Amino acid sequence: MKRLLVQVLGVLVLLLGPAAMAVDAISLTVIHSGTGDTNPPAGTTSVTVGDPLELIADTSAAYFGGWHIDFGGVTEADSLIPDWTGTVPSVDYIDATASFSTSGVLVYTDISGEGGWVSPAVGGYKYANDLNVPITALPNAGYVFDHWEDAIGNKLGSANPIYFNTNATGMRIAFFSPTVTGSIVINNNSSTTKTAAATLGLTWTGGAGTGATRMRFSDDGSHWTAWEALKATRAYTLPAGDGYKTVRVQYLDQKNNRSAVYSDFIRLDGTAPMGSILIAGGAATTVDHVVSLGLTFNDGASGSGVNLMRFSDDGAHWTGWLPAETPYTYLLPGPNGYNTVRVQYRDRAGNYSPVYSDYIKLVPAYK
Repeated sequence: MKRLLVQVLGVLVLLLGPAAMAVDAISLTVIHSGTGDTNPPAGTTSVTVGDPLELIADTSAAYFGGWHIDFGGVTEADSLIPDWTGTVPSVDYIDATASFSTSGVLVYTDISGEGGWVSPAVGGYKYANDLNVPITALPNAGYVFDHWEDAIGNKLGSANPIYFNTNATGMRIAFFSPTVTGSIVINNNSSTTKTAAATLGLTWTGGAGTGATRMRFSDDGSHWTAWEALKATRAYTLPAGDGYKTVRVQYLDQKNNRSAVYSDFIRLDGTAPMGSILIAGGAATTVDHVVSLGLTFNDGASGSGVNLMRFSDDGAHWTGWLPAETPYTYLLPGPNGYNTVRVQYRDRAGNYSPVYSDYIKLVPAYK
């Protein structure tokens, strides 16, 4: 079967010619206007649709005046970047003309630190006179572009790209700053709260200019407060209603660069739990001081959950808080007669239930 396929392909090549097997190949013609070198060199070569296309003008000898690229008469592009990159489109041909001059100036590009790169890449380039060469700052991940400076430290603003007029030799240096980052913690990282009045703990770092300068908040990610001054601690009112509440924060730097959105969540539970108590399965009397308490407790579908309970014989003196469980073994205080046991429940948010009680008559054991 494999041999048959090879034979069929061979027949197709003979019948249709080489073009049938290279339908994506198109001609690239590089033309020099003036004396200079390029890669690919002047002449015609073949490129493939969809492949990367790189046109490099050598500015070490001649002064570069720009690329003019004709994509098969469909579109045209002009570029003052000596190292032009793109993708081979599906057209009939590509004609790329590199212009060179015998006079001009030197243009230098550089970066400060390791926060990004520039286009044209860091280096020195010979350019023809009277051009407005775009120099673009491209920050790395985790950085933002801050500003430009010249060779002697004069700040030149933060326009990006910046345009350099080639009427004199000069340099443009790109400065980058770390992206604004931050955090938010609600109520010192508590998991639940019983009140909508919350306290936010906030941190931030980085940012262009002099760093972060403003912050704003949102409950839903769509509607935001106005930008406000930074504070490490801020009072905040959670949306009404029991359930999980998420608070989002975003920071802003002096250059109006926004941070990512940071968030924290907490469960708001402002509703008291409910419950009941039943002594000895509802018996009217008992001869034993040790009884079993049947307990029920519930905090509702949106509550934080009951986790503690406590007991009292007189309603004034209470045991410590105990893990909520049922049944629970309890010692009646005596004496004989009616003994009342009271219970109160507490949920994880700190809400107290009403006090529930049941009673039983303690009678002497007759032998």
